[in-house]
Amino acid sequence: MDNVTVAELQELIKFYFAGTKEIRKIGCVGENRALEIKRLIREKIIKEGKKYIMPQNMVPMCEVLDFFGIDIEYLTKISSITERKK
Repeated sequence: MDNVTVAELQELIKFYFAGTKEIRKIGCVGENRALEIKRLIREKIIKEGKKYIMPQNMVPMCEVLDFFGIDIEYLTKISSITERKK
């Protein structure tokens, strides 16, 4: 799986929920690993008693970002630096 650019990542995180496809792109992982990550996120949500109404086969994007440790402020900073160089 190829790395995702900052611009691509910013496009992906605009959505409130993430499915397997989005998790694959964000984490640069394959189908099976993305399904496992989605399952782990669902289990974490249930264990912590969080109250999300989730579409079938999707999890909240904020939980995906948390799982991968993605810093949105850093992404914004890198994006603005990249834009200035153009």
